[in-house]
Amino acid sequence: MSNLLIADTFLSRLIGLLNRKSLSEEEGLLFPKCSAIHTIGMKFPIDVIFMDRSGRVIKILSEFLPNRVMFWPVRGAYYVLEVKAGWCQANRVKGGDVLIWEE
Repeated sequence: MSNLLIADTFLSRLIGLLNRKSLSEEEGLLFPKCSAIHTIGMKFPIDVIFMDRSGRVIKILSEFLPNRVMFWPVRGAYYVLEVKAGWCQANRVKGGDVLIWEE
């Protein structure tokens, strides 16, 4: 993934992917210090990857649809990575994998 955006301000977390019509295979949005998400107002489905502090995948929501709310936080999650729907399957990402990125 060559274009990783980090949502680490109030405004970037508030807007998230709302102003987007889609994501490419090379784009993702990382939310530090996050354990739950919603897709209210979004226009497209996404894969959602929940990771602990070390970047280890705890849970994956594949093809999470627009206008949905995740009511319960994922226990132990510290990061949430939102990527194009189908990205996890295409890249064979599964629970227990460690995703590494440069900040």
